[in-house]
Amino acid sequence: MDGKLEYTIFVRSVMESQRGTKLKAVSLFSGAGGMDLGFKNAGYDLIAAYDYMKPMVDTYNKNLGGAIQLDLSSCDFSLIADKIKSKDDVDILIGGPPCQGFTSAGTRFWDDPRNSLVRNYVDALKHFHPRWFVMENVEGILTTARGIYLYETIKKMVELGYSVFIRKIYMQEYGVPQRRKRVFIVGNNEGKKYSFPKPVTPASGRIYRDSVATLRNAIEDLQDVYDSDFDQEPHREKGIKLRRIETLEPGQSMKDLPRELQHKSFKRRAFRRVMDGTPSAKRGGAPNGLRRLVYDEPCLTITSASPNEFVHPVRNRMLTIRECARVQTFPDEFRFFGKKNDRIVQIGNAVPPKFAEQLAKSINISDMNESEISPGLISYDLSKTAARSSALMRTEKMLGELTNNQLSFNY
Repeated sequence: MDGKLEYTIFVRSVMESQRGTKLKAVSLFSGAGGMDLGFKNAGYDLIAAYDYMKPMVDTYNKNLGGAIQLDLSSCDFSLIADKIKSKDDVDILIGGPPCQGFTSAGTRFWDDPRNSLVRNYVDALKHFHPRWFVMENVEGILTTARGIYLYETIKKMVELGYSVFIRKIYMQEYGVPQRRKRVFIVGNNEGKKYSFPKPVTPASGRIYRDSVATLRNAIEDLQDVYDSDFDQEPHREKGIKLRRIETLEPGQSMKDLPRELQHKSFKRRAFRRVMDGTPSAKRGGAPNGLRRLVYDEPCLTITSASPNEFVHPVRNRMLTIRECARVQTFPDEFRFFGKKNDRIVQIGNAVPPKFAEQLAKSINISDMNESEISPGLISYDLSKTAARSSALMRTEKMLGELTNNQLSFNY
């Protein structure tokens, strides 16, 4: 038996004998349950989940059960925590509060009501006081509001007595067939050392032909089967959109089409500039519009727009909802509920269950560490590249203050 696997089995058996039960998790901003499914597969007991959107709660309950529809921007977490903790201990709090991208700054940043969702996640930490927590967010949180958003969030977590670890995760490194970057913040209040799971595949270079993290391995077997979420065949395009699709080669997008096939808004969007003067077309975002995917590479990031923008690698149609779910590593038996737009939003917003399971297992192992460290920001890894934007450098400098200063807090 592989030594690492043997050690993992030993650790989990010791934990079970010590606790006599599974680690208990509470989920906030649970969405359709991508992160929760990963934690469940890793052996955690999901004792409660909360989200505001009814279609997401319906999906969660049909597949996992135990979700409650609740407005997390205005609820009283002290009452919720007291009710749950009267029955169960809470080992870990998981969730991904939306980063709303506001530019408020200064001493009143944390009091700004527009920043309520992340602030309420931290408020939940205060009342649940779990031993561990996991918070997921888009990479924009690293530079939003000149870094103050992230800085204030971490500062509050440390004030609550947590040792905090931050990393930007590249999902294709973990067997997820998708170029998806997300920020994960993991913390514990027991002074435990923690290491994020080790990548299984490099995120760059010509390495994908022998990798499981390719679009081909994710969806090739689906071919033209009907989209089972809607009990109908994939939508067949016609007219100029079909001509555009037929013209696109793998890896090409709207900008590669002949001028007569480009959307009339393409030229205007291509030269739209953002505040720092860089054309948006050079920033990796719009205006790609339609893009034909490449089979032997990871897919581009799945979002709510993917079924309208991503062309199948070899077939002249768009990706289906089920194909998007495959790329997000949801199993085929996982069913999504609500209108079509509700379903793709659920899929696009989810944490890929395959990565979430690896993350959950890494916490299981770390939980066996002896208490060795004090509350504070212990480590942060915000980019794989040596080059840093001025915005990211500013954030790193601010976070450095939390790691270098010996601060004293009242818990």
